[in-house]
Amino acid sequence: MTVGSVMAPTVLPLAPRPMEDELLSSWLSRVACRYDLDGGALRGLLTTPGGDAEGMASLHGLDYRPAREEITALAVAARLPVERLSALALARAHPTWPRHWFAWDWGALDPTNGTERYADALAPGWCELCLSEDRATGRHAYLRRHWAHAAVGFCHRHRLPLRHLCPFCGTASLLQFVPSDGGTRLYCGDCGRPLDEYATASPKDAATARPLDDDHPIHHAWDVVMAFETDLCRALDCRIPTSRWMGPSHPTAFIAATEDLIVALTVGQGGYPRHHAINAFDSAAFPSPGRFRSNFDLQYWACCVPPARRRSLLAAVVALLLEGETGALLSETCIGSYRWVASLDWLCRWVRDDQRAWLVVRSARWPELLRQRLEKIVGEAFVMQSAHRVREASVQRHKGKAPRTGKPFPETTPESPPSKSPALGLPDAAHYRRLAEEILASPEWLAVCHAPLAVRRSTLHRLSEAALAASRTPRAVKITGG
Repeated sequence: MTVGSVMAPTVLPLAPRPMEDELLSSWLSRVACRYDLDGGALRGLLTTPGGDAEGMASLHGLDYRPAREEITALAVAARLPVERLSALALARAHPTWPRHWFAWDWGALDPTNGTERYADALAPGWCELCLSEDRATGRHAYLRRHWAHAAVGFCHRHRLPLRHLCPFCGTASLLQFVPSDGGTRLYCGDCGRPLDEYATASPKDAATARPLDDDHPIHHAWDVVMAFETDLCRALDCRIPTSRWMGPSHPTAFIAATEDLIVALTVGQGGYPRHHAINAFDSAAFPSPGRFRSNFDLQYWACCVPPARRRSLLAAVVALLLEGETGALLSETCIGSYRWVASLDWLCRWVRDDQRAWLVVRSARWPELLRQRLEKIVGEAFVMQSAHRVREASVQRHKGKAPRTGKPFPETTPESPPSKSPALGLPDAAHYRRLAEEILASPEWLAVCHAPLAVRRSTLHRLSEAALAASRTPRAVKITGG
């Protein structure tokens, strides 16, 4: 039965009102917990008649672009205007955002035939301080819409990294809404502990403990990346970002450059030090959540990684854009004995030639200043590579030639002292010069000139013996090497 087959209108006796910035699935789950139901189960009961309700026992596909008939049924049940519920859908709240800039459950991705199919299940993070404030002020705890943005890895209200794992048991299980004191609290579906408790628990882990000193390097690095997230969201909303990152930028060009740099950071290759460039970016401010390994052939990885990895990706992009200003804060400068500095020049040297060419082609869509910067880097690298190849070719040509016989033996000049050989009954020096020249020019010696030293010595000794034996005969014998 399709969603369009809506059962007779059902009116719930109690239905909490949705928050302005709430995910639709969060609101429906809050309503369902009042009746001791799961959000998916209540969705099936309200929108699908008969036994087909069991097929709707999940919240997949509800948040992005729900069917109009389904929204109507939910609005009637909760006694709400249809437009108020429709405004909660991501496609309605952010009509200019591509789908890959929302956070999807990577475990449900199913790329087929080279196309990218995204899961229908969102994978939002959360801020425990926001949840704690909800409880302290008597509000219902709820999941904010921006917690499901792939362009955001921080809570900009409290300036803290978003979580995606339970801080108590470390699992990424489903979140559960539970009635509490007239409102709702968000619990871990695995260990059953309320997530807002961690805001007052101690000690805090280093991943989310905010430094006390506002001038702390980690604090500064977080603020820089949050500023970049703000401009990225502005660009996705078709508003002009600031010129701090790429110079004067059109929103489309700003997004295109960010996407292409993320692809370059996550593309696999066998270069040193690691198979994916993003694995080289690890710092106290943005600790790497384990080595990146691509399980799916997807172009936009920011949409299907947890908030910790998204922060790492965006921090790496910022490090490439700003280089000397914040590069040292956003990435380590030493990997074992290999020292490096995060920069666009480093990335261009790290990727393969075909990947570098891909970046150059894609840079036609980038902001002008960033495109010129990349072309300058690639041009300088091409000149250096060309010079290196010329040197290599020269060395190879030199090695490929016949071995040098050395400087020709000098002929006897008038200034040379007279030879003593005739007095000893030996041939003069010119005779031995001719023998040496014949030996070094023989085909057999040229054939073994690149052989091991022992072979060359043996051949030279044999040729010398043959030459000497021939020189003792009355007639001249030419050495042929046979």
